[in-house]
Amino acid sequence: MFDRIDWNAVLTVVGNTVLVSIPEETFFVLFCLLLINQFDFLNYKSPKGRKFQKYDILLLSIPILTAAIGSNILRFSGLNLILVPVFSMLICYVAIVITYRLYYNLHDIFKSFICLLFAFIILMLIETLYMPAILYMTNSTIKDINSSLLLNFVCSLPAKGIQLIIILYLFFKKSSILKTNIFEIIMSNKIVRVVTLCLLLFNFALTLALTNLITIRKVLISLPINTQVYIIVSMILFPMINLTAYISCIYYKSNKEAQDRYLVYLYIQDYLDNIKRISKSDKTEVLEKAVLDIESYTKDALLSK
Repeated sequence: MFDRIDWNAVLTVVGNTVLVSIPEETFFVLFCLLLINQFDFLNYKSPKGRKFQKYDILLLSIPILTAAIGSNILRFSGLNLILVPVFSMLICYVAIVITYRLYYNLHDIFKSFICLLFAFIILMLIETLYMPAILYMTNSTIKDINSSLLLNFVCSLPAKGIQLIIILYLFFKKSSILKTNIFEIIMSNKIVRVVTLCLLLFNFALTLALTNLITIRKVLISLPINTQVYIIVSMILFPMINLTAYISCIYYKSNKEAQDRYLVYLYIQDYLDNIKRISKSDKTEVLEKAVLDIESYTKDALLSK
């Protein structure tokens, strides 16, 4: 029975799982957990903080190993390569939700999903930036890369370097990032939630299409190098620009609302000071007018939207 086993193929699958897929899935899991505040071990001295323990390693390993093994089984089972990221993301997502018991909170379920979508978009854009150059110059295909453990590992190193930088940035700047409360802004409005999800799904589908056409099918190989560069850079910039513009709009709207509320607060405080001053005198007509002005202004400022 063991004579029929292709041990080279087994070694390739195991090697790709350990050297390529596990670091990749670690990026996805940590990216998601850091942004939804489920990986808070730097602030262990705070009242709600705690130290990193062996049990946390087990929790981390469950979604990482599940997604890594699952993605490699799918990749080497003959599944269309463009569908592997889709199923890999779903496996990782389900594993995170179950392992960290996020199913008790619909907001955490939604936040973890959009974080994973965002992480996969980032990875595919990074790979689209340099993989076509490798494939076109060496006249290789993705299947050639996947079938060689050494090639696959070497080709994944640039992406791994950028992933490491992103995770380190999130790890040390997590408090500052979470203070922006972007998830609170998104979750506070149903329309914003729907638009956010649709935009991320659109960009996820777009990056999948780019990967399929440019990297897997190599449709640009017959074009001049300059044209290839212009097309690839333009296609990469498009999702980056629309996502950045959308996030900027969310922040602008949130800051505008906060500024309006602060102006109302200052206006009310000013009138309250006047009321306190007038109440010490006999000018009751002025006092009644000030109260009416406060009622009118607060209605216009807070209820007219």
